[in-house]
This record gives sequence, C-alpha cells and structure tokens, in this order.
Amino acid sequence: MICRRFRTFNVALIALLVQGVMIVLTTPVSVAETSTPVATEMAPPPPDAADAAADAAPPVELKKKPERSELLANRSLAQALESHDDDDSEIIWLAEGTDQYLGLFLNDFSGSPTGNVLILHDNQQHPDWPGIVHVLRTTLPAHGWSTLSISIPYFEEDQPIPKRTLAPTPVAATIETQPTTPASNSDDNSDDNSDDNSDDNPDDTNREDAAKEQDKSQQTVTEDDANSMESASKAIDASESINNAALEEEPIPSIEYTNEQIPAIVEQRIREGLATLKARNPTPTIIIAVGLSANWAANKAKNLPLFDVYGLVMINAATQTLFDDMSIERDAADLRMPILDIVPATNQRSPAYKRSRIAKKTRHPSFRQRIVSGTATDINQHAGDIVAMVRGWINLNIKTAAAN
Repeated sequence: MICRRFRTFNVALIALLVQGVMIVLTTPVSVAETSTPVATEMAPPPPDAADAAADAAPPVELKKKPERSELLANRSLAQALESHDDDDSEIIWLAEGTDQYLGLFLNDFSGSPTGNVLILHDNQQHPDWPGIVHVLRTTLPAHGWSTLSISIPYFEEDQPIPKRTLAPTPVAATIETQPTTPASNSDDNSDDNSDDNSDDNPDDTNREDAAKEQDKSQQTVTEDDANSMESASKAIDASESINNAALEEEPIPSIEYTNEQIPAIVEQRIREGLATLKARNPTPTIIIAVGLSANWAANKAKNLPLFDVYGLVMINAATQTLFDDMSIERDAADLRMPILDIVPATNQRSPAYKRSRIAKKTRHPSFRQRIVSGTATDINQHAGDIVAMVRGWINLNIKTAAAN
C-alpha cells in the first residue's frame, strides 16, 4: 500500500516537472526582446528620379545678351591693339553700359604741345581705320597735337525696303474636304447572283444577306472614321503651319541704333570727346571728320561753344539724304570758324563746288578748299599729302587764332 502511494507521488511530481519545462520552452522569445527598446537607424529615402536626372544633366548654358555691331567691333579692335600696339595708344572707354564706345588717345610727344585733335572716322569704320584715320592720329602727335579718335555709330545709308507681310490664310480654307465614296454596286450584283443560285435553301440565303449587310455597315463606319481622322489631322497640320509662319514673320527687336537716333548720339559723343581732351590738355582743339562724319560734324558744331572748337577739317565729305534739315553745303557756310575742305579730284561723295560757291556768296571769313590731285579711286592712298595739308592749315589758321 505504501509502495503504491509512493509511486503515485513520483508520477505526480514528474508530471509537474514536465509541465514546468514545457511552459518555459513554449514562452516566445520576441516578448523578451521587445521588452527593451532598441534604437534602429533609418535608412535614407531613395533619391528622386527627377533630382537625379537634374544632377546628372549638364548645366544649362545661359544665352548671351545681344550687343551692337559697333561695340563688338570696338572690343575686337581694343584686343588687337593691346596685343601688338606699336604707337603706345591709350585705350579709353567712354559712356557706360550698352552705349559704351571706344576712344584711342595718343598724347603729344614732340615736347612742344600745341593743341588737341578730335578725329571722327567715316561710316562703317573704326577709330584706327587704315589710311587717313590711322595716319592722322599717329602722325600729328609728333608735331605738337594730341589726338583722340572716337567711334561713330553705324548708319544705314541705303534704306532697306520693308518686307511685305501677307495675311495668314484661314484654317478652314486649307482643309481639303474629301467626300465619302458611296458603297460599290458590286455587292448588289453579287447578291443578285447569289439569289439566283440559292433557290433550294431560303434560310441560308437570308443568313448570308444579313451577314453582308452587317459587313457593309461596318465598312461604312470604318471609312467615315478614317475620313474624319484624316480631316482632323490636316486641320491640326494647317493650324501649326500658320502659327509657325506667324512666329517666323514676327520681327526680332533690334538693339542697333536707328538712323533717327544717330545725329543726337554723334553730337553727344563729340561733346564727350572734347571734354576728355580738355581735361587732359587744356589747349585749343580742332575736329577732323572723314566722309559721312563730316556731315554730322558740320551740322552739330553749330551747337557747340566756339571756345571749345577752333576749327573743322572735312575730308571727302559725304552727303546724306535721310534728314532734310541737314545740308553739308549750308551747314559749312553757317559755321563761323576756320574750315578746311579737302576733296579728291575724282570720286567726290558730295558736290565740292557748291560748298565753295556758297562760302564765297556768304563771305565766309576762313573757308579753304584743297583738292587732292591724282586719279586714285581711294583717297586713303593720299594720306601723306592730306597730313601735309592739315599741318599747313593748322600753322596758318589755328595757331594764330589760339594766340589771339
């Protein structure tokens, strides 16, 4: 009896031990792990595809602002002179911003300064144009005259014919309407033939007729859709062509000076050139103008104080026909200052004899006209003779006037 009770006790004890072990083994490990918080590092979000493409794309090249043709030519000339300048000219930039222009100053190196010379080149040239302009500005400093050659804006002597603009064609007129082709009669003929041959089975004949009618309706719908899509495509193409034509015909705003602006701009530049020379050398100043610039100078010198300009030299003065209030003959006669009118024997760009006659008629006190002999087509080939004429005229007129 005692042995049986002891055995029962052992069995119960073993069962309790087994049950405790099972509870321990079946407890989830994640509960213990999650009881203590663990700091986890957040992974960086994937880069946006657009940002990645923008970073990989090359930088956008900014368009340069357009510049005037005269200013571009001035900069090219300045770079060329800086790289190989044999006469020690000083590069001066006058005005500011988009109105900036070039001046070439060469100081007197004779040791006996006499005065200043403001040089105005011909139209479509630059301040160091080969020939007369270059020889004058580099030769006169050896004889007591400091020179400043400034840039003159480009002038369109030949007025362009305005372009003819046509009104855009309406879109409706450019669309070609294509009428829908009626169904062919071949199907009807085939139906007649099939009716003649199918006299034994009317049900089959009815089914064939219904199938043919359905095919006809589907074919008609398909053709109508194709025609409508083709018409819409043509309408879109026509509209795009009109819009493109309108964009192409739209004029691009020009940054160049207009012809109407140039006389006032030339006057302003003459004033700035005279002020620059006076600030450097407070001595008498004369103006030498070539070609079309002689026309501007003769007209604008009337508005300048006489003590700023002691004389005007016009070399092969050119006539302009755009402004009625400007006349090289009348303006030269109205100037009450020493004037030297140098003209070639041939290929004159304005009637020199008219200026001589008007000067005599108005009894101009100091108008002199000198003719360059020879038959050369280009007066620049006589630059040496012209310099000698200018120097002789200066010694007789300007030095005397400055002394008084």
